[in-house]
Amino acid sequence: MLAQTVLRFQRRGARAHIRHLLKKQHPADVAKMLMELPVPLRGEMILLAGSPDMQADVLSELDAEVAGRIISMLEPEAVVIRIIEGMSSDDAAALLRTFPEDERARLLGLMRNEESEDVEGLLTYRTDTAGAMMTPDIFSLQEGVTVEEAIRALRDAREAREAETVFYIFVVNALEQLVGVISLRQLVVSNPKARLEDIMEREVVTVDAETDREEVARVVEHYNFIAVPVVDEQRHLLGIITVDDVLDVLREEATEDLLRMSGASDLPQRGTSILARLPGRITWMLTATLVAWVISWIVYGWAPVQGNSSDFVSPLSWLVLLPMLIVISITMAMQAAAVAIGAVTLETIPTDAIWPYFVRETGAGITMAVACGGLSTLGLWVMLGLSVAWPLGLSVASGAAVASVLGSGIPLLLHRFHRDPTELGGVIVMCFAAISSSLCGLLVAHGLQ
Repeated sequence: MLAQTVLRFQRRGARAHIRHLLKKQHPADVAKMLMELPVPLRGEMILLAGSPDMQADVLSELDAEVAGRIISMLEPEAVVIRIIEGMSSDDAAALLRTFPEDERARLLGLMRNEESEDVEGLLTYRTDTAGAMMTPDIFSLQEGVTVEEAIRALRDAREAREAETVFYIFVVNALEQLVGVISLRQLVVSNPKARLEDIMEREVVTVDAETDREEVARVVEHYNFIAVPVVDEQRHLLGIITVDDVLDVLREEATEDLLRMSGASDLPQRGTSILARLPGRITWMLTATLVAWVISWIVYGWAPVQGNSSDFVSPLSWLVLLPMLIVISITMAMQAAAVAIGAVTLETIPTDAIWPYFVRETGAGITMAVACGGLSTLGLWVMLGLSVAWPLGLSVASGAAVASVLGSGIPLLLHRFHRDPTELGGVIVMCFAAISSSLCGLLVAHGLQ
């Protein structure tokens, strides 16, 4: 609804109305609206979203790849720098990782020293570690501080206003080593004259800067933390990881698990070429082809042979074809569906980019279908001879290609009409793939007899 209203104002040239409308929206709602707009309009709309801080908050809600593409549309450069400086350090680092190294260095050189130092520090960590996820914007106090002084510092200190969260007050010693933690609630109800070292919790659960992000997610989930501190080997407090960052990790890891279950090792980015989509997926498709070949060989070995096995219309030929056709087609369809659902779940496909994404996925699917059909032909040649094998192999390739198109198309179609593809996508894909690929494959085989 918001995207439609903005588009209507944009067509009328009513920029003031757009600016007034977006100022009243939550950054998350503006970010969702941007994903529903045509790509060329996103740069213009982000500039109408209010102050640089509001613009920064909106970009922080987006996937880093998407935010990076929007940033690259903006000018003048001073506007870009103000927006990046308005983002939290971890979000700014994630955004800058999407740029080539020379462009990243140039943008860092234009930022204020304090901001660029924090971001540069985060960029030194691997993307799958706690160090890359954390924000150095934290509020900590010395262990000798009284409760009264701590509350005053919370009100007055700039660090407290800029901190990612102050639900936990981290307590450090003179060497800036983490020695304890106290909740905001506990601080408020404690004796104003008490020292933090007397009321703090000394057993603090921490993660190392090099800890894998999946392990960080497990720690936060297990202890029900709002935030977890990140320390180095000497327990110096480096930063914190908040629960919103952990939720992003859990969603990405769930998507990766879904892809691995379907035999697709990675989620292609928008614009990835057809050939670049194959390496992580074709291995499993060829494995499925070999499994189907084994099943067909079992059928061939045990089926009663009536007449000459080289006769294409013999019942044996059809018996050998069906397991290959069904196993390969359903595997192909579920793999394509997993990739499409993963892309939709992570919001990497804007509404206006569904068709190009579908075309590339279809190209990748057809390429794999041809490879599987060729391998099937070799196996069938051994059993039934070349004159029978090549029509059957072509029918396998045709059925697999149809299954791949359905596997990609059905989840994207559900997404296009604002339905959740995870609810119905798998069931619908399985049913349609089994029926249509079998029908297509048998029709092709029958037509070539």
